[in-house]
Formats: sequence, structure tokens, C-alpha cells
Amino acid sequence: TATISSSTWAAATPAANLQVADGNTAVMIGDGAANEQGYLIFNVSNTAVNYRIASNTHVPGGLEITPSTGGGGTTFNTPTLVVKGANVGIGTASPDYKLEIEGSTKDAARTLSIKCTNSTGGSDGGGTLQLSHDEGSAQDSGEQMGRIDFAAAEDGSNNLDLGASIYTIASGHWDADTHGADLIFATTPETASGDENPQMRMTIKDSGKVGIGTAVPAATLTVSSSSTDPAVGGILIEEGTSDILAIHSG
Repeated sequence: TATISSSTWAAATPAANLQVADGNTAVMIGDGAANEQGYLIFNVSNTAVNYRIASNTHVPGGLEITPSTGGGGTTFNTPTLVVKGANVGIGTASPDYKLEIEGSTKDAARTLSIKCTNSTGGSDGGGTLQLSHDEGSAQDSGEQMGRIDFAAAEDGSNNLDLGASIYTIASGHWDADTHGADLIFATTPETASGDENPQMRMTIKDSGKVGIGTAVPAATLTVSSSSTDPAVGGILIEEGTSDILAIHSG
């Protein structure tokens, strides 16, 4: 155990084995040479997993947190968290987005959990995910507020195409008293080619009206299609293999 005390950069009465206290406190590992590696190892015990915070090791130009391969280990192979530029990766060493989470199995791919520990339950009893749009001015009609995209690889190169989307748009100009929104469900047809975007299939208007095949439902439920085939563009109610009710135009 040792303490270091300096009137210029260290605490006069250190609260730990090493305490740096100054108006511009900084600790530098390395001298800035190209491709130089720097790291800190947190040795928990000889039996527990140890952790290493390192730079420029597995991820060139990145900062990474890596667990040891075994209890008390000194081998660090696969980073669990990576900061590269302005992107953060969990389970991936090459994040392409602000936050990218990756898992290799179904259970591991359940990558995000939002939990509320409010013991009173009720309307405040669940986790909340908020998607928002704030550009410093009021939301305009038709502007998206949030979106969830469902995508998958089209080939072995991990090129992702969209299969479906759920998003919301402002139904009018927003102000302190008016802030309506429409919720839209969209899917990509199986016959789509290239990078075709999902097409609107159902809209829930700010008024509560539901449109299937139309973004402007005229009634509580409006079904719209250019086809006269009830299996394609109408309403069909079946029991087993028998049609109970078919409603269509034409």
C-alpha cells in the first residue's frame, strides 16, 4: 500500500491508495503514440471473473470492457462493451449505430429489458420505452415521432432489408393544446424487389378510427381495396373451411 501526495496534483490526505485531485484532474495511460495500447485490469479475486478496460486492443481506435475467460483469469478475448467514435456496441466490436446490441442465440438476443420497480403498481407499474422527435420547434403535420423497424439479412453479407414497420406521425401541427398522432402499421410484400420500403396496411387515427388499406378511414372501421375478391380486398369470416360472411364491393 502506498500513497502519493503533492501540493500540485494529488490530494493532501488521499482517501484511496491513489487519489488525484486538481481543478483539471486527468490520468493518462500511454504517451499518445500511434497504435499504442493502454488498459486497466480490475482483479476482483482469484475465483471471480476479472475485467479489463482497454483502448486500441481488440478494437482499433476504440475503448472496450472485456471480462476474463475464467475466474481470476488474465486472458481477455471478447469485449462485452465497445465505444468506437460516437457509437456504442454491446456484444459487438463494430457498432454501426449510436447503440447496437447483438446476441448469438434467441435468449441472448433478448437484448433490452426495461423494468419498473414501483411497488404501487397501477398506471405507473410498468417499464416505459419512449421514442421521440425534438428538433427545437413544434411538431408539424405528417412528421414522424418514433418508429420501430423489423429487418433481416437478405444474403450472407448481413445486408438488412425492412420487413415491417410500426411508426407514428403527427396528425396536425402541434401546440400546447393540440398534439394528435396517428399510429401506422406497414409490411413489405413478399414479391418486393430491391430496397422497397414497407407499405401502409393499417392506420389508427388520432380520433380512434381504424383504416385497413386506407390512411383516411371515414368510419370507426374502414376497409379499402381496389380488388373485388373478398379474400384479397374485403371482409371474410370463416368457420373451418366454410365461409360464414363475406363482404366486398362489386
